Amino acid sequence: MALLVSIVAAVLVGGMATPRHHVVSRAILLRAAPEAVWHLVRDVAGYPEWRDDIYSVSVASSSDGQLHWTEVGRQRSVSYLATMDAPPERFSRKITDDDLGYSAEWQFVISAIDTGSRVTVTETGEVGNPIFRFFGTHFIGYTSGIDAFLTELALHLGERAKPQPGAP
Repeated sequence: MALLVSIVAAVLVGGMATPRHHVVSRAILLRAAPEAVWHLVRDVAGYPEWRDDIYSVSVASSSDGQLHWTEVGRQRSVSYLATMDAPPERFSRKITDDDLGYSAEWQFVISAIDTGSRVTVTETGEVGNPIFRFFGTHFIGYTSGIDAFLTELALHLGERAKPQPGAP
């Protein structure tokens, strides 16, 4: 019992020592043209066709003219708002749910390079629960979701590129 209490205390203290806010960035080089990449990133309704973690997407029309959608995945549903929509170079999405224990905004920057495109995703996030912060920092990694997205994007384009550290 003392061991269990010690482990829980260590996780809690470790999480409390971890900052609530984080900024992480990952990038991938693709042979595809920026316009083709932009189309896939921006076409949120098409995500279930190429993202293994998304079962369905419902896009909501809004009177404010902004794109709102909900992704239904393996573990939960998450709602988003497009906060920047500047084709074919920039797209940002922000989680609008406030009951997840975390919040995040992803900014996509798609740059033309000689061989195709460089896609950089920067996440600005906050994790309120210190236990989630501990596991997110030490076991899951704040870049795991970005890496999965970029890897699946590359595979859908017929490429085997791997995400690398990006510059936030």
